[in-house]
Amino acid sequence: MWKKINIGLWVVFAGLTLTIWYLFAPPRSLEKVKTVDQAMRYLGFAENHAERNAGKDEKAALKCYYQTCGELRVATGERILAFAKNDEEINEGYIWIVDGLARLVRYEDQLDPSESDKGRSRQKLDALIDELEQSGKHPKIVNTQRTRQLFRRVGDARNEMTRERFDEFLQEAKTRVNFETDFNDPAAPVLFLLEITISKPLSETEPELCRETAKNLIDFVRSDQCKFDEEKKKKTIKDIEGIARRHPAATLELYGRTIDGKEFQWEEYSGKYVLVEFTASWCGPCRMELPNLLEAYNKYHEKGLEVVAVGVSDENANLLKMAKEDKLPWAVISEELTEKAGLPKQGEFFGINGVPTILLINRDGKLIDSELRGEDLQKRLAELLDEPRP
Repeated sequence: MWKKINIGLWVVFAGLTLTIWYLFAPPRSLEKVKTVDQAMRYLGFAENHAERNAGKDEKAALKCYYQTCGELRVATGERILAFAKNDEEINEGYIWIVDGLARLVRYEDQLDPSESDKGRSRQKLDALIDELEQSGKHPKIVNTQRTRQLFRRVGDARNEMTRERFDEFLQEAKTRVNFETDFNDPAAPVLFLLEITISKPLSETEPELCRETAKNLIDFVRSDQCKFDEEKKKKTIKDIEGIARRHPAATLELYGRTIDGKEFQWEEYSGKYVLVEFTASWCGPCRMELPNLLEAYNKYHEKGLEVVAVGVSDENANLLKMAKEDKLPWAVISEELTEKAGLPKQGEFFGINGVPTILLINRDGKLIDSELRGEDLQKRLAELLDEPRP
C-alpha cells in the first residue's frame, strides 16, 4: 500500500514539475514567444547564455554586452511588436528596440567594429525616433533619445567647443529637464553640461565657466522655469554645488574612513601627485581601468605618485573583497563607513554622477585634470613625472 502511495506521490510531483516547467521555462526561440512575459524570459535566458559563452575575457564580455545583447534586444522588441494587441505592448516593443539599437550604436562608435558597420545602427535609431516623434506617440521614448542625441552632439563638439556653442547647448539642456524620460535623474541634461566645463578644453580656455554655469543653473532650478518639486530642487542644487567643487584649479581635500575602519589622513599625501578614483566593485568599466591604474602606480610611485580609491554607492564588505582580490596597494575610502562616522559621502560631496571618475591632484593639492583614462592618463603622467624634478 505504501509503495502505491509513494508511486502516486512521485507521479503527482513529476506532473507538477512538468507543469511548472511548461509554464515558466523560458522559450528557446523567438518564434515560440507569444506574450511580453515570455519575451522577457526568453531575453533573460538568451543574454545569460551569451554572457556565459563570453567568459571572463574583457573584450569578449564588452562585445557580448553591446553587440550580442543589443541584437537580442532589437529582435525581442520586433517580436513583441509582431504580436502586440494594445498600446502598452507596442510601447514595450519599441523600448527594447531602442535600447538594443543604443547598445549597437555604442559598439559601432567606440568598440572597434568594421568600417562597414560604423554608423549603421545610429541611422536606424535616428530614423526610428523621427518616426515615433511624427506619430505623436511614445513621448517618453522620444524624449529620452532626444536627450541622448544632445549628449552626443555635445560630445562631438567637445574638442572645439566655443562659449557661444556651449551657451546654446546649455539652453537646450534647460528645456529638456522638464520632459519625462527614462533617466534616473531628470536633471541629467544640465548636470552633463556642467561636467563639460571642468573638462578640457573648456577648463583651460574658460576657467571661470564652471562657477558661472553653476550659479546660472542654481538660479534656474530655483525659478518657476524648472518644474521639479522642492525636494528634487534641493537635491539638484546639491549636485550642482558638488560638481562646482571640482572646478579648474580647485583645492581638493579628501576625508572619511578607509575600508579597515581607520580615519583617512589626507595630509600624508601633501607634496605628491594623487590620482583619485571614484569607483565601485560592481562597475565593469572600473574593472577595465584597473590594470591601467596599477601600471601607472608601479611606474611612478617612486617618483611621487599616489592613488586613492573612493568606493561610491557600494557596501564596505564588497570593497574589502575587491581590494583583497585585486591586491590594491593604495587606500580605499568607504562611503558606508564614512557616513557612519557622521561625515558626508565623498561621491555626493564632489557631485560624482558616474564611475569611474578619475581626478589628478598636483603637489599643491589642486585639481589639474579629470576624466583621465587609458593612454590619456599615461601620457599626462609622463608629462609630469618622466622629466627630472627641479
